[in-house]
Amino acid sequence: MFHLDRALTVPAGRAQVQIQSGAVGRGELAPHCILRLREPADRDRILAPGDFEITRSARRTTIFPVRWEPGTRIQVAGPAFTLAQGGGGDDGPTDEYYVTEMWLRSATQPQVYKLECRQLDDPGLGSHVTFQEIQATLRPTAWIIPAAGR
Repeated sequence: MFHLDRALTVPAGRAQVQIQSGAVGRGELAPHCILRLREPADRDRILAPGDFEITRSARRTTIFPVRWEPGTRIQVAGPAFTLAQGGGGDDGPTDEYYVTEMWLRSATQPQVYKLECRQLDDPGLGSHVTFQEIQATLRPTAWIIPAAGR
């Protein structure tokens, strides 16, 4: 069971809301979850607190190409520097999303259909988010209630 403890706003034109460290928003490098809706709307929508049945789950990986153009300026906790060479795509490094998907069902909020929890890491070296990491990512906004006896 997926439990949403607080109302969440899905902005107009969007069909998802991201949660990281218990709040709306995310950073690509840390575990985060995406609550997906069937389609975008032309107005903001409020997802009400409540329970969603998890009908199935799966894990997958998705390659995320890192593409740097020559001269791209980046900053990593210090002075900015310029990359001298390009890369990404077919000629450079890539990262991989390790994704855990949970399909959801709710009679009162049928537009919500999936929760994806994922993290970005090196291909072949990373791992899927654990149950504990998913809980830490969602709380206190939401959490997973384990099935009894499992």
